[in-house]
Amino acid sequence: MNIFMTGQSGYLGKHLINELEQYEVNIYNWDNVEDNINIDYIIHFGTPSQANDIYPDALKKELLEDVFELCHLANYKNATLIFANSEAVNTILKSDYIDIKRTSSFIIKQICNAYINLIIPRVYSNDRTKGLIKALKENSFKGDYNNKVNYITIQHFVDMVITLLQQKMTNYDYTFKTTSTTILELKKLFIDIDIDKK
Repeated sequence: MNIFMTGQSGYLGKHLINELEQYEVNIYNWDNVEDNINIDYIIHFGTPSQANDIYPDALKKELLEDVFELCHLANYKNATLIFANSEAVNTILKSDYIDIKRTSSFIIKQICNAYINLIIPRVYSNDRTKGLIKALKENSFKGDYNNKVNYITIQHFVDMVITLLQQKMTNYDYTFKTTSTTILELKKLFIDIDIDKK
């Protein structure tokens, strides 16, 4: 199987690539893909999530141009484009990040001959370096520890993506089944257990 992937150095990309090493998979990007290489899947993880969530206009334009280019590459290679979307697109929340995800999803569904739109919730593991897990590690979380969050583990994420690759179904949204727990329990799962090992 040949996979073209953006965002290979990001959180999701690194974990997926590590798992794919167990399979007969070749991973490509813009630097090493050639015209004569058949591509089965294009996985697009390359939308940066910035802390302040404000994107300059030039970055917005570049991110959407990347989506158009990936759609055309997918159609040219007769490949399925797998897009890492966010569950936030189905809410009333607004931000530059969410708007880019919404627009990218619309473009993909209009242009790509074959796609899978991953509706991804919060993804956690003890090596997460952003957001809530980072705040819990740094003891900078100021909210209510009894509040509940819905999430999936990174292992659940990579296992399901590999299953989707093997099923070879196309043109649908895939919504991950989440686990609900309190932030206190989340801390025990991903932070305290790590401390105990040291």
